[in-house]
Amino acid sequence: MKRFLFLLLAVSFVSSAFAGSPEEKWHKGFYIATDIGMMQITNDRHAVTKIPFDSKVAPLYGLTLGWDITDWIGPMLEINFATTTGTAGDPVHGGEDFTYPGGFHAKANTFPAERAREYALDFGLYLRATLPYFTEAAWQGENLKFVPYLKLGGLGHGLFVNAKTNNDKIAAFGGGLGFGAGMELFIWKGIIFDLDAVENIIFQQGIKKKIEDFNGVEQNVDILEGGTKAQFRLVGKLGFHF
Repeated sequence: MKRFLFLLLAVSFVSSAFAGSPEEKWHKGFYIATDIGMMQITNDRHAVTKIPFDSKVAPLYGLTLGWDITDWIGPMLEINFATTTGTAGDPVHGGEDFTYPGGFHAKANTFPAERAREYALDFGLYLRATLPYFTEAAWQGENLKFVPYLKLGGLGHGLFVNAKTNNDKIAAFGGGLGFGAGMELFIWKGIIFDLDAVENIIFQQGIKKKIEDFNGVEQNVDILEGGTKAQFRLVGKLGFHF
């Protein structure tokens, strides 16, 4: 679905590149919007149990601040927060002595299955651009204008699974690159509504934690694998363009 959405917006972006005629400029300046949508979370698998937190998609809330330095291009800052509840730990072997595939021999209740809450936070700085055609076209209405756009940038990412048992807790930090596409509706004197899709590629650090094994010996164990993680977001934005 997300590939189709990106393709549809990209085709719309390119196909009208050489049509239209100029009209008075109207799309410069500062804008602010509230965000609501969904965030895909794929970077929360426990490295010992090999079990991810059981919610793959979380409700997202956020804020967007932007400045169109010309009619067709400008930077935008996105701050997005997502949270959901689910099961942490090992629901199959968490209550018994068990040797996990990586070789860690856990005593009973080292990784108990329990309800927990997961939090994710993104700070993204993107460059958003449309074709000048869309901001100059004579067919744009006086009270409703359509501005498809593409964006590219970078982000910082943090994630935390807050479980009662310390061994089930996971914290992740990283940064990466993001690219996306969207459609802005510019209504009346500056009300804006955007449908925005973005795919982020996050480079995440690995995390270790000291955990007591079956013999009572503390081991410095990998609890979260580092590497490249994908994250998809689909967001609706409602705000005002000054």
